[in-house]
Amino acid sequence: MRFFTRFAPGFAGFITLVYAAALPAAEGAAPAKADPARGRQVASTVCVACHGADGNSTIPTNPILAGQVADYIANQLAAFKSGARPSPIMKGMASPLSPEDMHNLGAWFAAYPDDDLDAALDVLTGAPTYPSDRDRFVSVAGTVRERWPAGADSLGVPTWVYADEPTSAFSTHVAKYFTNSIREDGLLALARAGVVYAAGGAGTAQEIFTDAAQNTNTLYEVRSPMVFFERAFYEEAEPELVAAVRRQAAAFGWAELVTVVDDASDVLAFLGAHDPDGRGSTVARGRRRPDGR
Repeated sequence: MRFFTRFAPGFAGFITLVYAAALPAAEGAAPAKADPARGRQVASTVCVACHGADGNSTIPTNPILAGQVADYIANQLAAFKSGARPSPIMKGMASPLSPEDMHNLGAWFAAYPDDDLDAALDVLTGAPTYPSDRDRFVSVAGTVRERWPAGADSLGVPTWVYADEPTSAFSTHVAKYFTNSIREDGLLALARAGVVYAAGGAGTAQEIFTDAAQNTNTLYEVRSPMVFFERAFYEEAEPELVAAVRRQAAAFGWAELVTVVDDASDVLAFLGAHDPDGRGSTVARGRRRPDGR
């Protein structure tokens, strides 16, 4: 089980946008070693029209696959094939693929094997906080970029108005929004598999209630889990935040998607159990009707 997240540090606290929680693994055992050459052959017939043979889509509505994590691609294809992630078009594309095909495609589109992701994360664990040692913070990121220079185009969206906050060292493009509501709504819309909220300030409160409104109205196809990390903050210091979310969630039928935890393993377990794209998911799809249903 692997989770792919984005950390957004800032004055408002740390928010983890979970773009894709643990999806069902590609059916059957993964091949001993995926074959990117075979994946390239499959891509040239199955994927090329929409995503490009090398995964660099030129169609705005079709995602770029180049540089993705290999297991993520394989698991997404398995979810499309099984129906765990509904998409008539992608189900048609994925249905003829074997588990071996899926892993081979993942290997072809990935810039590096998954083990390299773990190695890069190990390097980053040695980074200090930005306020404590700015030069070393940047240097550690530079080490990762030098060791693994290849990758697809990506977009970093720094926190709202904090001029001295570092932007992502790994983004090829940076977007700066000067209206925070637009920024938060867009980022939360991408976090379909859930958001983990650590202790924060006014910005975090804004994000929490924007997320709750998206869930209540099912604005972006699914309702997603909201995980509040650190009971001392969310049940003692500022309990009104979670209390307000729970009231709204209970009133509109998504109470099971809200939790408060203290342990990282509980975060992963909750996200995995409430993945809106998971097999057998009962998460609502489609916008809420005017009568409240």
